[in-house]
Amino acid sequence: MKIIIATIAVLFITCSASSQTMEENFENGKKSFYSDDFDAANKFFMEILNSEGDDYLTHYYKGLIYEIYFDNEKSLNELSSAIDRNNKFGEAYFKRGAILEKTGDTAGAISDYTKAIKNGEKTSDAYFNRASLYQAIGESEKAIKDYTSAIKQNPMDDISYYNRGLLYLQQGDMENARADFLAAIEIDKAWEKELKKYLGDN
Repeated sequence: MKIIIATIAVLFITCSASSQTMEENFENGKKSFYSDDFDAANKFFMEILNSEGDDYLTHYYKGLIYEIYFDNEKSLNELSSAIDRNNKFGEAYFKRGAILEKTGDTAGAISDYTKAIKNGEKTSDAYFNRASLYQAIGESEKAIKDYTSAIKQNPMDDISYYNRGLLYLQQGDMENARADFLAAIEIDKAWEKELKKYLGDN
């Protein structure tokens, strides 16, 4: 009985030490990542995975590092691993969507932005990115709806006003187009020269 108890105690101590080491590696990895020391961050995260630590956040940060290294394939793999381990992780869907967009997978990117929004990543960027893709493929009404959501999230989003204004202009809705162009100019005067031709001002 004493031998069994002693064995259990050793296992508990070993597991506790291992858990503590993984937590330390994760915190050190995050600290290195936000200090732009990506090589060090990657080493800390690799240590976690090599120690059979397989949590979604470790895969997520490794995905971000590979994106910084311009390795889209590895980044997509890591972000997919993060999502496999937590399919409610909105940030991972958003980041994967952004990479899919860069690689030309419009349908995949729209799907991931949609999942990001459904899972709480309701940021101006999430709506804007999806809107720009809808706009590119001619889904004007969906694009307008998303630009509207982006503006609600960030009322100072002059580019969303500009893009939505262009869509209204294409639809012949000059009243809404003018309102959006004026809003864009109010936020950033740099738009004035570009939009003067649409406003009819001399």
